[in-house]
Amino acid sequence: MEQKGPAVVRARARGGRGSVAPRDEVRR
Repeated sequence: MEQKGPAVVRARARGGRGSVAPRDEVRR
């Protein structure tokens, strides 16, 4: 699952609430 990296940046740019934004933020 290497899409978590870019997915977090996209979710954060969208509004900080994406599919893996909250989960990745806690993991990061």
